[in-house]
Amino acid sequence: MNGSQNKRVVADAALECFIDGKAVEAILRDLSTGGAMIEVKGAEASPGDTGLLRFLGLTSMMGRVSWRQRTMIGFEFKNSLHPSVVEYLGFHSDRCAFRDADSQKVA
Repeated sequence: MNGSQNKRVVADAALECFIDGKAVEAILRDLSTGGAMIEVKGAEASPGDTGLLRFLGLTSMMGRVSWRQRTMIGFEFKNSLHPSVVEYLGFHSDRCAFRDADSQKVA
């Protein structure tokens, strides 16, 4: 499953992250049904490493690190995340508008 082929939403939320069994301080930056981009602080994470993300007590997703660039990593989910969870965690402005990460336009 490739997260870049799915509709992405901008996000800015803390989440629990475990890479190869180690807790990692992380912030969710964007999300799709197939994966997420997360910012990690001082973590050793390399493509191929397995992990687990926990979203605000909603659900947990297993997967693997697909890429890393400085403090940002791509995390590919083993199974698809439900679209309603993606929308719920997506960025909302003061008007609660939904923002699409691909177009950067408020819907």
